[in-house]
Amino acid sequence: AYAEPSVIYDKSGITKLFKIPGIYKGCFMIESLLQSTLECFYNQTCINQLNSYLLSNSSLDVKALDSSLTSRFVEKSTMEELINKLLIEQWNLSMIHENYYNACQPISCIYSYTTRNDIIYTLTIVIGLVGGIIEILKFVIPPVIQSFAQYWFKTK
Repeated sequence: AYAEPSVIYDKSGITKLFKIPGIYKGCFMIESLLQSTLECFYNQTCINQLNSYLLSNSSLDVKALDSSLTSRFVEKSTMEELINKLLIEQWNLSMIHENYYNACQPISCIYSYTTRNDIIYTLTIVIGLVGGIIEILKFVIPPVIQSFAQYWFKTK
């Protein structure tokens, strides 16, 4: 993508007054933005000069970003880098379910567990059922046959 440094020109559009460090212009606004950096915004002189050209009738008190603060981003990090990292300096993962529960105070807590029964699981269940039925029949059939045999012989 084509992008070139942004420049502020005089009213005639011929004389360059100020080249804005880190700010780019190009064919597409989004590509220019993604290639730009916050370099100028870390420099109070640059901000003041930019302010003087852009806001000639009003004064806006804009302070420079503090480069002494610890950050994983540097002054010349592109906007694309910042956006790709979601502008997040550090993730603080702290999962305390009690705090979540106390904050939300749900009336009830329900969850579901979904499984897919594959062939091995199904085969294991069938074998288990057949084995269980066989064991039950080992205890039930002999007394039933014995009772039937006694009834049969008594009636003859």
